[in-house]
Amino acid sequence: ASDGHVVDAEFGCGAHSDTPAPAGTGSPMFDPYDDGVLDLVERAESRADS
Repeated sequence: ASDGHVVDAEFGCGAHSDTPAPAGTGSPMFDPYDDGVLDLVERAESRADS
């Protein structure tokens, strides 16, 4: 059903023009970290088994 309202061309037909944008990004409980800077260390018990 057409409501006759004009919407911006960026938003297409306007079917979702009233949908609120999602709030925030990522997890609010934890600070982001770069796992590329983690050092992997072999556990002592693993070395003893070899």
